[in-house]
Amino acid sequence: MNDFIQTYVERDLPALGLNASPTRVRTLLTMLVGAHGHLLNVSELARSLGLTAPTVQSYLDFLEHAFLIRRLSPYFVNINKRLVKSPKLYLRDSGMLHALADIEDNETLAGSLQVGASWEGYIVQQIIAQLPYQVQPYFYRTADGSELDLVLVRGTKPVVGIEIKYTNAPTLSRGNYIATRDLGNIPLVVVTPSAEDFRLDERVQVCSLRSVWQYLNPLKVLRSN
Repeated sequence: MNDFIQTYVERDLPALGLNASPTRVRTLLTMLVGAHGHLLNVSELARSLGLTAPTVQSYLDFLEHAFLIRRLSPYFVNINKRLVKSPKLYLRDSGMLHALADIEDNETLAGSLQVGASWEGYIVQQIIAQLPYQVQPYFYRTADGSELDLVLVRGTKPVVGIEIKYTNAPTLSRGNYIATRDLGNIPLVVVTPSAEDFRLDERVQVCSLRSVWQYLNPLKVLRSN
């Protein structure tokens, strides 16, 4: 994977038209490990790299078009709340994330500060890959702490919220419940590594990645096979 990253940075991205120093691009990718699963702060990245914010923004645009990163947009609803406006950033390939973070095996990953964000990014990518064009993914967060990791929207209507937990005994925050109410009392699916399926209440289903599809499919948010 490290050889792949080096080749991609030094040869493939320049061949695709990225006019940037390979060393600087590699540094940017490494910095994005810390941003993975968090709100994107372009100004902070620019200061760390000694570049202007528009320059870093152009690099991020290129990396997104090359399918290396994903910027997940916040969902806005017409309510009287202060909503977060910055996107969340994810490295789309978990193997690349782990290589850039020097995570070489499951034991190292399990003890890493990145494990929760890694799991979140992996689930986000797996679910988004199964969405039809008419269903769009967002996250939801307000300044007072109401949030959902993923909101699937058909047209202009939120259909389901998804929380991603790296534990088989998940608990939800008050902000999670408020977010579902903000979005029209949508159902909430909590995705864990391997928990047995159970309900926290009539609107909240806990499941694993293996079984999440059976709860999303009836909501008509997945591609038809």
